[in-house]
Amino acid sequence: MLLFSSLGSTYLYLFALPLLYWCVNRRIGLQVGFLVLANAIVNNLVKVLFALPRPYWISTSVHQLARESGFGLPSGHAQGAILFWLFLAWQVPGKRRPWAIAGALIISGLIGLSRIYLAVHFPADAIVGFAIGLLILGIYLRCEKNFRAWFFLLHAARKIVLAALCILAVLICFAIFIHLHHTQKFPPFDAEALSWISIISYTGAIFGLVIGVANRRPATKISQNVVTLILRIIAGLAVLIALWFGLAKLTVGNEIVLIFCLRFFRYAIVSWWIVDGAPRMFAMWEKHPVANA
Repeated sequence: MLLFSSLGSTYLYLFALPLLYWCVNRRIGLQVGFLVLANAIVNNLVKVLFALPRPYWISTSVHQLARESGFGLPSGHAQGAILFWLFLAWQVPGKRRPWAIAGALIISGLIGLSRIYLAVHFPADAIVGFAIGLLILGIYLRCEKNFRAWFFLLHAARKIVLAALCILAVLICFAIFIHLHHTQKFPPFDAEALSWISIISYTGAIFGLVIGVANRRPATKISQNVVTLILRIIAGLAVLIALWFGLAKLTVGNEIVLIFCLRFFRYAIVSWWIVDGAPRMFAMWEKHPVANA
């Protein structure tokens, strides 16, 4: 069950998304990145809005097999899994699509069940997570073409300003929701659940993604050469890991506001590297004709 649970974890997305963007399909990789981050932000907001407990918070007889810091409803793993795997399945063309969708639903269902088995969620948490993930995916698929056409026509500076305003609105909503639950109902668990760490991380990542999209230059085509793709993976992930763990050392300390700012920029830089920095590096040594990403 831990294996299935890991299929919905943040670390899977952290390494799966750049591989998809660098080596398979930039358009799909970018859409997945945006969807995963937007979904995570929605999940954090809903968790803090309802502030509902996990099973082992309210009963010492529950033996959890994993530990999570956030509130219980909705399940982030279930919400992210149904969106991530079902979106990828939707990209499969022709007669293979129904089979891909069936596989995505099975994987997502097993991830949801794993969270219940590990005693970190009630069944309702997973059900609501699935519902919200499906709702976000449905809205995106319905509006994606019009949104992309509008967004990519915006000037780069307007893209960045728009992203900053949206992030500010998210942080204001998060602050309001936290204020509604400033008293601790499930000590000591909810003190950690009311932390700003996750929302700062995800908003930083989506800000870096927008900066990368706004400033990226034409990138080299997705190569069919296996050696080239392996070199991309090795070099791109090496820098990604160095940035991820190197910048993490800056986010340790007691100055809360400073640490949150550094964390925001850590995630922004890592996200920018995936979307814009790494493709620029690849273009330095690859001789393929350029094509719009």
